Amino acid sequence: MGEATQIDRDREIQNLHEEIFRLLGRFSQLSNLALRILSTLDLPTVLQEVVDAACELTQARYGALAVFAQDDRIQHFITNGLTNEEITSIGDPPKGTGLLGWLRQLHQPLRLANLSQHPQATGFPPGHPHMTTFLGVPLRLGQETLGALYLTEKADGQEFTQEDQDLLVLFAAQATMAIRNAWMHQQSQAHLEEAERIAKDIRALHDLTRLAVSTLDLEEVLEESLPVVLDRTKAEAAEVWLLDPAKGVLELKAHKGGPPEAFFQRQHFRVGEGIPGTAIANLQPIV
Repeated sequence: MGEATQIDRDREIQNLHEEIFRLLGRFSQLSNLALRILSTLDLPTVLQEVVDAACELTQARYGALAVFAQDDRIQHFITNGLTNEEITSIGDPPKGTGLLGWLRQLHQPLRLANLSQHPQATGFPPGHPHMTTFLGVPLRLGQETLGALYLTEKADGQEFTQEDQDLLVLFAAQATMAIRNAWMHQQSQAHLEEAERIAKDIRALHDLTRLAVSTLDLEEVLEESLPVVLDRTKAEAAEVWLLDPAKGVLELKAHKGGPPEAFFQRQHFRVGEGIPGTAIANLQPIV
């Protein structure tokens, strides 16, 4: 009797050790996946890595990441597991209604054995693969819901477990920070590029001003100015038309870029005539 009891205890201890090592393995995987999504600041890469890693963590066949805009629309919808043919067949990404929209308002994880039986489910569009098991978690930053992860079809037809849910909640916290960091990096890069563009425009304006006050030769001013204007506007060609107030006529004075015939077939326009004449008559740009 005592020997049997000892064998049972040894077996329990062995099982406990195996369970501990299994959990350590899953937490190690969670840590590695978190490091992976935090290793880049490129927003499209981060979004794809997040949904890929979530599927890997939970052994889900399909996954989707929705990132919400300020007006509650889905701004980004990234998938994992769907073929290009399936994506094309499904068509436009979801608009955030039904179960997907409801999950955003729930602010809590949602785990289902059969998602089609949920009261908020609205069915699948034509061409959408069949999906049964479901695990979804919101991506929250303080009181703000940044997005949500949706996973379906756990491997081997199993249901998602409480353990899967708990690990995904931990992963979602890391994913939220990764997405936020990448978004802020993208914004800062955009602001930096805009600042650089403005600085170049200011330098170009300074060069034009310096040129204008350095000579009284109109042809020289126009000859030197047009290349600067083309460079800053990224235009292929440009012309300068000057008004003779006494005659009420615009005359072509300078041209750079493509052949002048590509613009107009004439060298003069009266005020109110053609595009040059209309612009000067209305004192308004024409785009």
